[in-house]
Formats: sequence, structure tokens, C-alpha cells
Amino acid sequence: MRSSPSRLLVFKKCAEKLHVKCKKSLWLDVATRWNSTYLMLEVAEKFEKVFVRLGQSELRYMSYFLKVDSKGNKKNIGPPSLEDWENARTLLKVFKDLLHGYIEIFWLIAYYIKFFLQ
Repeated sequence: MRSSPSRLLVFKKCAEKLHVKCKKSLWLDVATRWNSTYLMLEVAEKFEKVFVRLGQSELRYMSYFLKVDSKGNKKNIGPPSLEDWENARTLLKVFKDLLHGYIEIFWLIAYYIKFFLQ
């Protein structure tokens, strides 16, 4: 979701109407941060109902999905589909499993360093 105060207000109002209780803010993906995709998807998943509703009721939201090719032709690639949301959930599970593995390895290395320093 592209950021602007008016877009954020529309998004927040929609979340309130749908009784979404997430206090986190949406993240944008940052190519140079390994965990930004995970953080972006984690929060976006909590707002799935909001994104679906915006796709049904907000013409401005739908305009974000117009893709212009090199010839200037516009193509509507559409908002995330149900399959896209399922793929996002699968990717989140993979990220969580990897993150859990990294944390275990980190603590194991820290333990060995502490053990050898003593």
C-alpha cells in the first residue's frame, strides 16, 4: 500500500468498520533488509479483510494495480487474490521456521563462546 495521509485514513477507517484489532502499522518492503518482507507480510496478513474490502469498494485502491507496459498500454493486475494470501501465509511459515532456526543457532554459538571464554 503506497503511503499518504489520505490513503492511510481510508485504510484505518475501513479497519475500524471491519473490527480489525491489530495495533501494528503496515510495512513497506525494503530490498536491503532481510527481514522486511517477513514484517510486511506479517502485518498485511492481519489486515487481509481490509485489503479485500478496499478491493471491492475503493476505486482509488484499485488504480494501484494498473500496470503500464513499455508501449503505454494499461493492464489491471488486480489486488491480491485468495491464492496470493495463501501463498503469503505459506511464505510466513517458512520465514518463521527459518527465524526460529537462526535464533537457536545464535544461542548455541553464544553458549559455546561463553563456555570457551571461561
